[in-house]
Amino acid sequence: MNSHVGALALVRNAWLGVDFFFVLSGFVIASNYQDRIVGGTVRLRDFFLLRLGRLYPLHIVSLLVTVAVVLFLRFGAGGATRPELPPDQFALLPFVTNLFLLHGLHVGRAILWNQWNHPSWSISAELVTYMVFAFSWRYLRRFTWIVAALIIVAAPAVILGVHGSLDVTFDLGLLRAMLGFALGVVVLNVMRSGAASAVLGRLTPLEATIAELLVTMLALALIAISGQTPLSIVAPFLFAGMVLLFSQEKGVVTRALKTGPMQALGQWSYSIYMLHYPLQLVIMYAAVWIGAHGGRALFAIVREGSTTAVVLGASPYVGDAANLLMMALLISASALTYRTIEQPWRERARAYVSARRRGE
Repeated sequence: MNSHVGALALVRNAWLGVDFFFVLSGFVIASNYQDRIVGGTVRLRDFFLLRLGRLYPLHIVSLLVTVAVVLFLRFGAGGATRPELPPDQFALLPFVTNLFLLHGLHVGRAILWNQWNHPSWSISAELVTYMVFAFSWRYLRRFTWIVAALIIVAAPAVILGVHGSLDVTFDLGLLRAMLGFALGVVVLNVMRSGAASAVLGRLTPLEATIAELLVTMLALALIAISGQTPLSIVAPFLFAGMVLLFSQEKGVVTRALKTGPMQALGQWSYSIYMLHYPLQLVIMYAAVWIGAHGGRALFAIVREGSTTAVVLGASPYVGDAANLLMMALLISASALTYRTIEQPWRERARAYVSARRRGE
């Protein structure tokens, strides 16, 4: 997209934000389930059902939306308004792997196993990561640190040795997810140990604010300059430091994150992540349609080999406007799916698990 925002290195490398959520997920899941799984008050089966009920319904909805959009692009749009889609990008085999959340596990031909709603590779990888740590908490208990340590040492070495940067998805995405999650688990246990809390707890609100601003600027700078280079492997470790610092909730940055609008965005973040690619497809079709009906001054169609690339905005200001439109649509749709899909199915999963426990 031809826009001022899209040209920024920080935006081009925003894929590293996934690693922040892997770290945060490890911290949050460990906070809620580690002790209960170790103590046996939450069974492994119940844990898996609860996590599946939280993630899978929206995954299915976003996958089916993507299928509907692709089918329309391929068969419903006629003549000059039909964009050319790569023949192997949206096929039956990757649909099956997406359906069963296998597409983030480095199986099969790479080009076939990470398409359709491709950002969902991380959900596939994260569900397996949940299993690894849940079994570790249940059977290794306090020795789970050995698993975390092995992952934290081995995952960066393998990822860099094979790929050269952290930008891996279906190929080594499972290791990427495990690395972030393990760091989040370590952050929680370091905080609980008392040593980190003793140091961070002595920070005044002003000192905490300065520290939060510094680590935030450092993280943004790292994202902007690292990109698809070996330096990107530093990102999860820096994000772990951010989570540790922010967990104290003493500075202005963390207070800002607790305001109503930021809390709402946090609640909708899973929907935002899962819906952004299908929405991009919709906007792509709209661009092709407008381009075919006299709007080529605003939208350009660029052919690259066998594919058709749609560049929005003869002027970067048009691209900026398209970005704003997409964000507005995406946030509105995410608020809706959070209320109508995420919340109800999460409650259904909880009720189902509770009913099973009462019936035993």
